[in-house]
Amino acid sequence: MIGAVVGFVAGAATGIALKDKIMGGNKEKNSLQSQLDEVLAENEKFRNRNKDLERKEEDLIAENKKLRAKFKDTDNSKDDLEDELDSAKSKIKSLTLQNEELERKVKEYMNDCEVLKIQLKQLKDKE
Repeated sequence: MIGAVVGFVAGAATGIALKDKIMGGNKEKNSLQSQLDEVLAENEKFRNRNKDLERKEEDLIAENKKLRAKFKDTDNSKDDLEDELDSAKSKIKSLTLQNEELERKVKEYMNDCEVLKIQLKQLKDKE
């Protein structure tokens, strides 16, 4: 875009200079000079606007990089949390099975104790 503007300005300046040589009038020279000044001023505005747009583009690119990094960190954190959740579910399932097994064994031991109490009482009664 800068190249097009510079080319336009250079072409306009060259055209104005050639026209001045061909026409040769002082009044026309002043008119052409004012046109050249206007074109140069407009060129300066375009140059400044282009610089501003380039800065904004750089800022947006930097912000985009930050957001991508943040998204990646968030995604990694999410994956870590999912892994922790899966691990916790697995541990709960394992502990639930262990608890059920222990509960079964306790009931079995209590039954055995009751049987032993009965047998002990029978032995005492025989004496």
